[in-house]
Amino acid sequence: MTRSKLLRRLMLIYGVFLLLVLGRLVQLQVVEHEDWRAEAVRARSSGRTLPFSRGKVTDRQGRVVAQDHRSFVLRFEYRSFRRGHLAGQLFEASQLAALPVEGLEDAWGRARELGERLLALPAEQLRAVASGSRGDLLFYLSRIAGLPRGSFIELERWAQDGAGPFPGWPGEAEGFSGRLRRARDAWARLEARFPEQGLMARLEQERHDLELRIRLLALREAAGAATGRTRRQVYTEVTGEDGLELVGELAARWGVAGGQASLELLRRYLSRTRPPTAEQAEWFLVAGELLRHIEDRTPEDLAGVRRKLVREVHGNWRPVLARGVAWELVDLVSQDPGSYPGLEADEEHVRRYRGGLDPHLLGYLRQPELEELLDYQQLAAERRALARKLDRTSEDQAALREIERLLLREVRRPDDAIPVQGVEWACDDTLQGRRGLLRRLRWDEDVPLELEFLPPVNGGDVRLALDERWSQAAVEAIEEGYQLALRALPSKVGGPALLPRVRPLLQRPRAGLVLLDLRDGSVPVAVTTPSYDPELFRDQLRQLEADPAKPMRHRALGSAASGGQIPYPGSTFKLVAAIEALSQDLGWWQRTFTCERAFFPPYGNGLRLSCTGLHGEIDLRVAIRESCNIYFYHLAEELGFEALTARAAALGFDDRTTGLDITSRLDEQGVPVPATRMLEVGSRLHPANSRGRGKAINAMRLSIGQTYVEASPLQMARFYGWMASGRLWRPRMVLDRDGHPTEPAWEEPPLPAELQRLLFEGMLDVTGPEGTAYDSVFGEYQLSDFGVAGKTGTAQIGRSRDGGELPTHAWFVGFFPAARADEPAVEPRYAVAVLCEGTDLHGGWIANYVLYQFLDKVGEELLR
Repeated sequence: MTRSKLLRRLMLIYGVFLLLVLGRLVQLQVVEHEDWRAEAVRARSSGRTLPFSRGKVTDRQGRVVAQDHRSFVLRFEYRSFRRGHLAGQLFEASQLAALPVEGLEDAWGRARELGERLLALPAEQLRAVASGSRGDLLFYLSRIAGLPRGSFIELERWAQDGAGPFPGWPGEAEGFSGRLRRARDAWARLEARFPEQGLMARLEQERHDLELRIRLLALREAAGAATGRTRRQVYTEVTGEDGLELVGELAARWGVAGGQASLELLRRYLSRTRPPTAEQAEWFLVAGELLRHIEDRTPEDLAGVRRKLVREVHGNWRPVLARGVAWELVDLVSQDPGSYPGLEADEEHVRRYRGGLDPHLLGYLRQPELEELLDYQQLAAERRALARKLDRTSEDQAALREIERLLLREVRRPDDAIPVQGVEWACDDTLQGRRGLLRRLRWDEDVPLELEFLPPVNGGDVRLALDERWSQAAVEAIEEGYQLALRALPSKVGGPALLPRVRPLLQRPRAGLVLLDLRDGSVPVAVTTPSYDPELFRDQLRQLEADPAKPMRHRALGSAASGGQIPYPGSTFKLVAAIEALSQDLGWWQRTFTCERAFFPPYGNGLRLSCTGLHGEIDLRVAIRESCNIYFYHLAEELGFEALTARAAALGFDDRTTGLDITSRLDEQGVPVPATRMLEVGSRLHPANSRGRGKAINAMRLSIGQTYVEASPLQMARFYGWMASGRLWRPRMVLDRDGHPTEPAWEEPPLPAELQRLLFEGMLDVTGPEGTAYDSVFGEYQLSDFGVAGKTGTAQIGRSRDGGELPTHAWFVGFFPAARADEPAVEPRYAVAVLCEGTDLHGGWIANYVLYQFLDKVGEELLR
């Protein structure tokens, strides 16, 4: 082929190539212009979520008791910080170059020294760095030196083939000095506005926590790679009942020492990504040693894991450095983001609780645990993978939009608030709002183009049945009632001898008081003492848990949050036995038994059952009025254990919940079941523990509310409310949600009018001159002044570990106002229960004082 022919052929090929390029340019610029413009918009767009307000919680009078307040937090994203700030660049580069550095604070303090050493690294030393890390080191070196982006190719070529220091460093070193000076000045301005000292040390702690998180997640990733499971599957299986089987398989593969203790330890490290605070340093070291051991033994289990997790954790986790930061700091960070990469001031709504309602009832909000964010992690990884694709198909784009929708509003996010117990938990579907989204285009720096806007939706409000002022009055009444009990004790029969033992028990009241509205089943008052400050709850959690007074228990609801059992109802339960007897035969009202203070059942093997008085021959009415144990022992002997438990179960005593709306949910049959045991345990019946005649002993103890039954004050108020009104209410603390009233609910176990009349007579006697609730010392403190009918109770609670008897509980349960058959008719409005825990006093020696003080404060208002 001649030279001219070859030239013409090459020109033809070049011409064809040029036509193809021109054609493609025409296609891109004209035919596909809008598609590629949209893609450019997507590529250059940025967005942020918009906060919402959680709904308010008010008391029955509209007083706000829980509300969001606008505030600002300073968050930290380490990925942006290590890539954009000199401190992060120097630390990461020093680690990659094997220069000794102890953390961000150390790197920042030695910035000039480390910068000069890094900029003097020869190409030969860079080539010794592992290939996977060499590119990262070059990136940080270019940022430290302030090289223009276009010189990165030259930098890579020098690292691959050059010798000695990079030829461009000397001129750029001056640029490093200038950058360091400007960065230090900017950091000083930030630290002057930061609410705490040592901001860089704080960042180092957060970086250290992220590294610990990476190490623990890496263990789970290695376990997944070793067994063909995902990280989530490893977590689910390891935390399950058969988790040790998988742990044993992994221990064998990795050559971890066997033994139960070693397997349990490995299981802990595989199932947690946030270790106990006091053990963080130990977990950091042990996790590191485990990973090094796995890498030596089975390196394939960790191939590519760290790089993946660094990208995931550093970019996804944005811990809060400070809350409630001043606007000056917000303005500084927002106006000069280039000087503070990785630091972002976000608006948030902080939940504030105020007033006299117990924080147990309101609940609280917490941040999600890492294990609760598995869906978020997976979707975020899928989103990153799709967003990095340069040539997304329409299916990819649709999948990306769906993932972003899920991330925005469907899955739990790291910045979500999770409600815990109480109203916050029970009404979360009403209170919670939905975050919004603002996505804008940085096409014109002066006029950003908005691409997408989803407005945030604020949560709905909840109005409670609880009354803040009445609740405060109840707390004050408990304090005052305890002081009255101490004043009265020297004048009681046997009181002076009790005083030295009882006085320390009454110094810090442990009590609960609950009020049930018999018109609609609402609960306007439910208080417990001692309580705690919801604003200091997180800071004082350990002290609260260790406090012997158990302030985290709600005594009015039978809460067992700290482990204590709900109490025996004592003699207040005797009315159940009376109802069973009278339901069988109203003649029981006149039937008599003899009380000689002690009763020795012939089948009790020497068992002695006692009474506090020597009542002689009495009938059921007197037995209720004077709370005679012996009478009810004989009554229970006649009725039998099965009849008593059946009657108690029919009146709600076999329910773990009273049906209270903030602690219960309805099952498929519409029956209330406990949704959480953190706040309420209504009552429990226990089976008999012996057979034959011995079962009668069980019945006797059950009849006086000991051993075989436990009940909360709310459960007892519910029961006495049924005696007063004929309705066994499902108590409710929520009156309306977002303006929609809640519906009252109740049952109506049979209550014949004549039986109810007899019960009224007996319980009105209790507060009369001969009753156990009558105040024989201070004549002005009589519950009969408010028309109260009810029953006192004294409940034993067993023995301590050293064998000594524990102080008894004191009760009063009743309803008001009440009237006898020959008096003008009046409809009872409220049932009430008072529990004075561990006072070692009879119910009529303290609980009646508490109730009187409460009614003296708000009784007229209650009955208005």
